[in-house]
Amino acid sequence: LCAEAIAAELCRPLVLAQVPALLSQWVGGTENRLKDLFDGARADGAVLLLDECDALLLDRGGAHHRHEVSLVTVLLGLLERHDGVVLLATNRPQALDKALARRVGWSLAFPIPDSALRARIWRGLLPATVPGADSVDTARLGRKYPLAGGHIRNAVFRAALRAADRGTGIDQALLEAAASEELLAAGGVEESSVVREVAEG
Repeated sequence: LCAEAIAAELCRPLVLAQVPALLSQWVGGTENRLKDLFDGARADGAVLLLDECDALLLDRGGAHHRHEVSLVTVLLGLLERHDGVVLLATNRPQALDKALARRVGWSLAFPIPDSALRARIWRGLLPATVPGADSVDTARLGRKYPLAGGHIRNAVFRAALRAADRGTGIDQALLEAAASEELLAAGGVEESSVVREVAEG
C-alpha cells in the first residue's frame, strides 16, 4: 500500500516484482530476469518494488553456495547503477546483506498496527455493500489476528474468493480461516502459537 502511494505521489507507474518468482533454476536465468526487470522499470520511468527482497539479498556471510553470493553481488550492482526509484520490502531486515545499507537512502519500519487500527482496516475492507459484511465482528478480527494491513487485505480477498466459490456472502468463519492462513504464511507462526483471543468476562 505504501509503494502504491509513493508511485502515485511521483505520478509514475509501479512495477511490483515478487523476488522469489524471479529465481530460475537455469544458470544465468535469475541474473537475466533481474536485468530485464531493471531495464523495463528504467524505460517506463516506473517505481520498482522488490517484495520479499531477502530472497536474494541475504547476508553473504551466511551463504552456502557461491551462486548465492554471486546473485547478491549482481543485485547490489543493479541497485547501485539504477537511476530510478527502487523500494525494497522484507519481513527480515536483520538478515539482509550489510553492503545494502550504503545503497539505501531511507529505511522505514512498518510495525504491526494495534488491535483497534486492525479492526478499522478490516472494516474499511468490508464495506456494507459486501454481502454478509454487516454480520462480521471486525473488533474480534482485530484482536485475534496480529496482521499488517496488506495481510488483512489478502485475507479479505481470500475469504471473498471462497464465498464466491460457494455462492454465499462473506462471513466470520471464512474471514477467520483466511486470517489464520495469512498469519501462518506471513510469519511462519505455528498454528498453536496463533494469538488467542482473551475471553471477555
